Amino acid sequence: MDPITHAVIGLGTAALSGQPLVLANPIYIGTVLGAMAPDIDMAAHWNPLSFLKHHRGVSHSLPGILVISFLIAACLAYYFPGAGFAVCWGWTFLGALSHSLLDSLNSYGTQLWWPWQGKKWTGNLLVLFDPYLPLLFLLPLLSLPLTGNDPRLAPVLAALYLGGRYRMKRQLAGYLKKALGLSDQDLVVVMPARFGFARWEFVIEGKREFILGKINYYGLTISEKINLVKEQNPFTEQALASRLGKFFRRFTPFLHAEYRREEGKHVVLLRDLRYMSHKKFLHTATVIISDELQVLASYLHAYREESFYPVVEGKPLSLKAAASPGD
Repeated sequence: MDPITHAVIGLGTAALSGQPLVLANPIYIGTVLGAMAPDIDMAAHWNPLSFLKHHRGVSHSLPGILVISFLIAACLAYYFPGAGFAVCWGWTFLGALSHSLLDSLNSYGTQLWWPWQGKKWTGNLLVLFDPYLPLLFLLPLLSLPLTGNDPRLAPVLAALYLGGRYRMKRQLAGYLKKALGLSDQDLVVVMPARFGFARWEFVIEGKREFILGKINYYGLTISEKINLVKEQNPFTEQALASRLGKFFRRFTPFLHAEYRREEGKHVVLLRDLRYMSHKKFLHTATVIISDELQVLASYLHAYREESFYPVVEGKPLSLKAAASPGD
């Protein structure tokens, strides 16, 4: 999620303390800083591959936010000695926890239970920027001076909103199973599209193919539907065993490998099937292989298919696990 959303929800969380909203209140300062701090891992990335590998990892885990909130609370207790370290740490931790939980609700997910579990937890309910959720926290916050206002209204409204989103997702999954004649063995995952409250994306994994597309909740109209056949040959297997292939297998729960023969070389295109727009994908990779099944070159195309970031074969990448597909 974006920093403004995290900050607003941090303010709404701090309002649960019942204290007045003032700039010099260490509870509000700590909760907002905690709500934004887990994204500090963005400063540690020096290339697109490093970013995709590490973002939403350690700093978003429970041990990570405990350490981050401890450091922030220690600074606040120093500058506000009357506030108390335990109080500052508790509210700062709640702010950081709100960040990780919120990020777990979109399709990218977080490694919330690192180091005990490596997979990224994802709820597939929210886009990276959701304009409605921060508004639900902001309105009760702005009305704090009003008599009878209860700041607990914000999390109640948020829970109702998320429950509604979950119901939409389940209804769409049921509709797709019937409309496309799917079997019980087919995995159906519905995810929010990057733009539009009622627009959703879907990935259906069958035994022999993937079915992808977009669906609008109002009218139940399906668009951008494509079928991708699962390909398996020595070249796709070698691409998946390459350094970049191993990364993609851990990075995404929906990976498709497509074989092509171009200019006398064997080319395998790897696709993360999430985040499709106009039948293009946000994260893809190209692996070029020789007749002898040697990797000649590999390129990461992060955020747009036209970008080329070369990845050199060598020591293997380390990434715990891909995001769980959700339900």
